[in-house]
This record gives sequence, structure tokens and C-alpha cells, in this order.
Amino acid sequence: MKYIIHYILIFILFFIVGCSTKPPVKKSAKQIPKTITKKVEIEAIPLAYSDAMRKASHYEDKKDYREAIRWYKKAYVQGASTASCCLAKLYKNETKNHKETIYWYKISHKNGSEIAAFNLAHYYKNSMHNLPMAIKWYKKSYATGDKNAPYNLAHVYADDLKNNKKAIIWYKKAHELGHKEATFNLSNLYSRLGKKAEAITWYKISTKEGHIEAPYNLSILYYNNKDYDNAIKWAIKAYQMGQKNAAFNLGVIYGKDKKDTEKSLFWYKKAFDQGHEDAAFFIAEIYDERLKDYDQALHWYEISAKVGDAYSNERYKELLAKGAL
Repeated sequence: MKYIIHYILIFILFFIVGCSTKPPVKKSAKQIPKTITKKVEIEAIPLAYSDAMRKASHYEDKKDYREAIRWYKKAYVQGASTASCCLAKLYKNETKNHKETIYWYKISHKNGSEIAAFNLAHYYKNSMHNLPMAIKWYKKSYATGDKNAPYNLAHVYADDLKNNKKAIIWYKKAHELGHKEATFNLSNLYSRLGKKAEAITWYKISTKEGHIEAPYNLSILYYNNKDYDNAIKWAIKAYQMGQKNAAFNLGVIYGKDKKDTEKSLFWYKKAFDQGHEDAAFFIAEIYDERLKDYDQALHWYEISAKVGDAYSNERYKELLAKGAL
């Protein structure tokens, strides 16, 4: 009977094990899903190169550039593409190694850095004085959408190569990318070339972009062409935008050209309030010679004398001797 029970228990145990659909299996490293394994591998690389970048930065702060360069190179090999830009800057600013600077800027550009091409162009122009290469790399930088690249190209053509035609082309390209200084410089270039209509058009565009010197320069352009009404209009616009010489110019235009003493005095005082010390003399002169208000003239000559005007000092003494007060 005991043997019969023993065989029955063996049969039941065999049946349970044989029917199990989820047998307990010990997992090995090889059985870990591949996606998890890849995640671990991907995370390991940034940890490695971030450590190298930290060390490089540490040595750079300590001005140990040899070690900084060594660690930036390790970081780059480990996958830190930004290390190439750091290397270019170190070679440029600290070791003055032209060959390595150029090499690492090119590597940085190849790795997708948007600023590398511009920096390399700037380096070629200002450090190497190689204008053809500067132009080449400014154009590469422009292709990435850098608005400073066409602006600098325009300067190369205008100032270094004296090629106004190409300067105009590149100033316009910079303007199209939103470079406000390019618009203003284009206006000035047209003005220097004597192209009045173009200069007026671009000064007005520059004014709309908020450049406070644009309406001021436009006012001068009109003044030089004896268009005093427009000169006044744009000088007032410049004053309203905060240009500090505009009020003084308005004092000159109203006094010298429009013969309007009251408005001339008004604008000279505005100019003085803005810190234009020379205005004090002209205010004094108006009170002295036109309005014959010697007390006010004495007051303003005194102010003018204190800021160093010799004639004002002499005239102040004369009026004081006459008992103006």
C-alpha cells in the first residue's frame, strides 16, 4: 500500500512540471533585451566625455593650456563635438597657433557648428589678413543663415576692396536677414556715393527699424540740399527718438536759416538740457545780440564760460562791468 501511494505522488509531480507554461529560468546578461543594452551603451559615452570636458575646462581655468588641449582632444575623440570649438578658441587666443586654429574651426564647422564658419572667416580677415579666404568662409557662414556674415562681407567689399557695388549687394542681403546696422550703413553708402534718392529711401527704412541716427543723417542730407522744411521734420523725428545732437541742429536751422529766434532759442535750450554744453553760448548770444536781454545773456555766458568757452568769459566780464545785473 505504501508503494502504491509513493508512485501516485511521483505521477502527480511529473504531471505538474510537464504542464507548466512558465518554467522558472534564471536570466543571464545575454537575455536582457537589446534596447536596454543600447541605452546603457549610449549613456556611457556622454558620461565619459563630460568628465573629459570638465577636466579640460578645469585646466583652462588654471591656465594650463597644454593639459586643457589634451583633455579637449580626449573629449572630442569620445564624442564631444563641441570640444572642437573649444580647441579652436584655445589655439587662437592662448597658443596663437594659426594652423591648429584653422584646423579645429574647420572640424567644428564640419560637425555642424553654426558659428564656426563665421569665426573662421573673422580669423582669416583680422589675424591672417587673408581676404579671399575670409570672403569664402563668410559666404559659408551666410549659407547657415548668420546675419552677421553678409554684414561683414559688405564691410570687406566697402572698406578693404573698395567695391561699392558688391558692398551694396551684401548690405541688402544682411538687411533681408534682419541686420538693422546693415540698413543704416547702406543708407550712408548711398549718401556718400551721391545717390540721394536711394539714400533717402534707405534712411527712412532704417528709421522704421528704430535706428536713431537714421533720421538725424537724413535731416543733414536734406539740409545740405537746402531743403530746410524736411531737414527740420527729420531732425525733430531724431530728437523724439533720443538723438542728442538733433535739438542743437534744430537751433542752428531755425536761427541761421529760418530766422526764427523764438524757435531757435527753444531748441538750443532743449539741447542744453540734454547735455550739449555748446548750446549755452548760442543761448547767451541770442539774448545778447537779438533780444537785448543782458541779464539772461550774463547768466548764460557765465554757464558757457564755466565749460571753457573763452569768448563767453570775456563777454561775461564786459556785461558785468556794465552792470547788467
